[in-house]
Amino acid sequence: MRQHGKYVFGIIVIFLLAINGSIAAGIGSGGNNPLILETSSPQANAVDVELDHKIELQFSNNVINANVRDGNQACFSLADAGGKVIAIDILMANDMVEPNKKEIVFIKPLESLEANTTYVLTISGDLTAKTGDRLGKDIKLSFTTAKVKEPPYTLLLIGAVLVAAVYSFVFKKE
Repeated sequence: MRQHGKYVFGIIVIFLLAINGSIAAGIGSGGNNPLILETSSPQANAVDVELDHKIELQFSNNVINANVRDGNQACFSLADAGGKVIAIDILMANDMVEPNKKEIVFIKPLESLEANTTYVLTISGDLTAKTGDRLGKDIKLSFTTAKVKEPPYTLLLIGAVLVAAVYSFVFKKE
């Protein structure tokens, strides 16, 4: 009986270690899922994007963990269609404090984007998940900002200038 108890105890220990290893490998890491970009806002080829829009990227796995965070910070760049690089701030939550944001990266341009201009966000293929999986190839997301809308008071200003010009011409003293 005593020998039987040792075997049962051994099997239970092995089982618990296997479960613990599986859980630890899967927590916050995406499990066996390959690293991919799942969604972006704005979406690729979007038009009429607001000038102050913060770009949101949702990945399949944890890309903000402390072990990969610093390297991943260098994996994002933004440029206009002509190649002019736009300074950006890469915003990542702390996955230990906000685990529900472990797959999200925000990109905030540090300078004003120009209206009716196409921009390209590049995500390097070197982007790495907590699991060690890499994106593998560069992803380029293109979007075009909205056109500037003329405020309605511009027409009023033009009208006032025209009225003043006509008034000064008609009532001009000689």
